[in-house]
Amino acid sequence: MKQRILIAEDTEDLRELYAFTLEMEGYEVQSVEDGQSAYEEFLRHPPALLVTDLSLPRMDGFAVIQAIKQEPRFSAIPVILVSAFGNGRLKQLKPLGVNLVLEKPIEPETLLQAVETILHPSPANLD
Repeated sequence: MKQRILIAEDTEDLRELYAFTLEMEGYEVQSVEDGQSAYEEFLRHPPALLVTDLSLPRMDGFAVIQAIKQEPRFSAIPVILVSAFGNGRLKQLKPLGVNLVLEKPIEPETLLQAVETILHPSPANLD
């Protein structure tokens, strides 16, 4: 069974690139363009992983993460946060349930490696 990844990204080109990259590696991907849709989709069909931008319309990534992490049944679902705001400042979000922070621009290979490291931890992925 394919692992399902939910992508929340308001930039259409990036959303499509992320989805294509992950689908080519055999993941099932659902992508949405705003935070409210991400939260609603997350509740309907909880994914194995959430990849979310910080700056989203209707509900920012921070609010999405807070909302899902308040639900005990979702607290173990990993989150990758992507943003152009700078990795140093964003590392402060890790205590809120963010597993990994990636600073934009993100190469497809970097995203794929991050997803693999989180969903399939192994000694080879921990380097």
